Amino acid sequence: MKLIYLIVFIASLAAIFVYAEASCQCPQDYLPVCSASNRTYSNNCSRGCAGDPYAHAGTCDGSGGYSDY
Repeated sequence: MKLIYLIVFIASLAAIFVYAEASCQCPQDYLPVCSASNRTYSNNCSRGCAGDPYAHAGTCDGSGGYSDY
């Protein structure tokens, strides 16, 4: 019985993380930021939702391309 409770608990945690990822909504403001993977995002919120670490404000200098979550 304890195993069933453990499985239900783990499944619930997984569902919470999936929902949190899917519900990430950002404003449409254009304040570009560069990520550690050399991708330019339209704003810091979009970068954060993509899970890409912050590098610096502004566009990236390299050819990492444009990505927006």
